[in-house]
Amino acid sequence: MRHTILRPFLLGVALTMMLAACGGGDEVPATAAADTLAVEDTSDAFVGEGMTILQVLKTEDRFSTLRSLFDRAGMAERLGEEGPFTLFAPTNEAFNALPEGTIEQLSKPENLSDLETVLMNHAYFGVLSADALRSQRSVETMSGNVLSINATGATLKLDGAAVTQVGVQAGNGVIHVIDQVLVPQDVEL
Repeated sequence: MRHTILRPFLLGVALTMMLAACGGGDEVPATAAADTLAVEDTSDAFVGEGMTILQVLKTEDRFSTLRSLFDRAGMAERLGEEGPFTLFAPTNEAFNALPEGTIEQLSKPENLSDLETVLMNHAYFGVLSADALRSQRSVETMSGNVLSINATGATLKLDGAAVTQVGVQAGNGVIHVIDQVLVPQDVEL
């Protein structure tokens, strides 16, 4: 248990030291430095032995809005299936940044297909590690939408959403935490 708590901290310290050592005098813009420090790599840490992505979402309060929307759409059970899946998980703060009334609008029965599209825009069938994401320019989500990937230094973005934590492991896949909701262009809010 003690190693599980310390590992993300030690990985962050090691990453910071490696970045400082490799700097070679190049200046990093203040925004990039802030993004770099905010990213937490938990790719080797299992949140719970055998826990599914759905179970991980249930144990972490920061995902209560996402979990609630999967429930409303009748899609929560998909996150408990065998997979493997990659979930780009917006936090409650990301949902709170949407225009007022957006969540309520998407939750209406007549907008169920839009809600499903938005949710599936955060999922990929298969496991994408942070390294795999960094090596690609785009990824096609389960909604059929293609997200652009921008990896600069330690900063990783998907369609402009910053990945704030990579590699939250689950028994049926991986979760990458993001700071924005990824709404496809064909969904009107």
